[in-house]
Amino acid sequence: MPSFTVSRWPNDRHQYVVFTGSAASTFTLPDAYTTPGISYIFKNQGTGTATIAASNNQTIDGAASYTLSEQYSEVTVFSDGANWNVVYAAGNSGGGSGTPPTAADIEVEGDDDTGLAEGDLQTVLVALAQRIKDLEDAAGG
Repeated sequence: MPSFTVSRWPNDRHQYVVFTGSAASTFTLPDAYTTPGISYIFKNQGTGTATIAASNNQTIDGAASYTLSEQYSEVTVFSDGANWNVVYAAGNSGGGSGTPPTAADIEVEGDDDTGLAEGDLQTVLVALAQRIKDLEDAAGG
């Protein structure tokens, strides 16, 4: 039984990947150059460590890989056509190039200080959707 299960959303621009393994395993992203505007949402529902690796010397927020070491942790990455960018992360103490963003780190376009509370999920989701749209627009998608 595979440790990673991939589900494609109807528009094929977003992939949902669930890790259910008990042993450490790695999922390698496709080439960011050939997949601009595509996002992957990863969720670690297993008890093992799930590692997401970039391919072809590309990076995920400046690092070669991103690790979901805690059960129920998750991360969303987006291809800008050159590399992969973390646009959302939760429930993980470590990752690619540093600590996953908190709600206060996410800005809605035109707002320099969102003042988001840690538990304000709806506002965070709106900001995340705007960030993904901005990245898709920048990637020509």
